[in-house]
Amino acid sequence: MTYLTKQKNRLKLSFYRWLRNYLLISYFQNVGANIERFCLICDLSDEIEFLEGRI
Repeated sequence: MTYLTKQKNRLKLSFYRWLRNYLLISYFQNVGANIERFCLICDLSDEIEFLEGRI
């Protein structure tokens, strides 16, 4: 059971990393970027740190 949880967390972690990188790139390409997208990037970073601590 814990093995499956770790695998799920790894998948989630890699997806969150990809999503954060994608958002960061699009954020800096778009000069008129909105604050909601920046908040999402911050939330993803927090979630990534949390998951890295659990793996």
